[in-house]
Amino acid sequence: MGVIIFRGGSMSNLDMNYIADLVKQAQQGESNAFAEFFAATYAKQYHFALGYLKEPFLAQQAIQKTYNQALAGIRKITEPMLSIAWLTQLNLDNCFSLSNHAPQHTVTINGTTYDVSLILAMPFTESQAVLLKYACGMKNGDIASLMEIRSGDVRNYLGRALARLQEINPMAAPVRQKTQEKKAAPEAINIKIGKANKILDLETAGQILSNTFDFCGEKHSTIPLEALCGYANYRKERYLLQRGIILTMMLLFLLLPTLFISAKIAIAVKTDSDSNPAYQVKVDASVPVEQIIVTVDGKNVPVYEAGNNEYIIRPGSNGELLVTVTLINKQTSTADITITEVDNEAPELLQIDTWVDPPLMVLSLSDESGIDFDHVTVTDHQGISLDFSYDEEKSILYIAYPEEAVTISVPDKKGNVLTLELRNKNAVSEQTEP
Repeated sequence: MGVIIFRGGSMSNLDMNYIADLVKQAQQGESNAFAEFFAATYAKQYHFALGYLKEPFLAQQAIQKTYNQALAGIRKITEPMLSIAWLTQLNLDNCFSLSNHAPQHTVTINGTTYDVSLILAMPFTESQAVLLKYACGMKNGDIASLMEIRSGDVRNYLGRALARLQEINPMAAPVRQKTQEKKAAPEAINIKIGKANKILDLETAGQILSNTFDFCGEKHSTIPLEALCGYANYRKERYLLQRGIILTMMLLFLLLPTLFISAKIAIAVKTDSDSNPAYQVKVDASVPVEQIIVTVDGKNVPVYEAGNNEYIIRPGSNGELLVTVTLINKQTSTADITITEVDNEAPELLQIDTWVDPPLMVLSLSDESGIDFDHVTVTDHQGISLDFSYDEEKSILYIAYPEEAVTISVPDKKGNVLTLELRNKNAVSEQTEP
């Protein structure tokens, strides 16, 4: 498979090293990593599908199928750096199968009919250009806009593809690109889509991501898609004003090579009321920040920009948190702290005792953050709430000895939940819910 070359738009602004790292983590079953991969790519994949299929509903179908295939087959990727090209190839195949051209399975070029499988076997950029040109009737300018490349590149890809087909079928007459461009196909696709229609709203995108996890039987990501879309670590986008500042600073550094400015980093707990506390990172620097990377025990953690040189992170696990800040002058600063506040463990059932008089079942519990007895529930097999009592100081729960099965939900003060199902004197099943 050939590698698609993006020369404009968000695809070219992706940090491919970081994308490759996300793919490697997703291959290990990290749902948050795949969700970040989705957040980084879905907008452009949807734009491509919409330009090809013209119908938002069909484009959403194509995107849904594409990411279902991507998650199901991500462990088969041997070159993570080519993951974007692989994803776009899946999208093109799905768009073609959903288009009105799919049933014929052939493409006619200058009077010669070729099987679609023959075209799809060519390098991706060439096959993409050929299908858009001859199967969909698009003009070179529209193809360039959809593929986010120059019109000259479209002509080059078409020329290479037609040369390959000429070798396969020497009797086929060569196609002159300029002449072909002047002939407007009556069924040509117009891809001038309104700006609002190019965007897949976050709610629909989130549902597609959720459907993908369900389709593949994988656990859902714990970070909302809205937050991931604001995560700028995998992007290199800068506004024009920022670029102007960068150019000015570069000139300054050329004039004053001895000037080196580094950043000061401050890390503090922002919220510690839940099981996964947020940490605030403040960067004190007189020049713009180019990149900020956060890891916990060497594993990347998402960074959310909260303000001017202010960032929010949720580690997700305890360990050594390392913040690395790189300024536009390439000066790097680091800061680290030990994270101990993360609590993802549900309460622990230590033992169950029974009393004869009165007939009670006594549950001894334990949790580092404390049992939230105010929100403990006890229900019978019909879902009816039952009475209970407790000793908060000793973390003991007293329940009338059940004649039938009862379900007990025991949360801790960090929101983790232990669920017990008492069926009879000697049978207890235990579930935990973070």
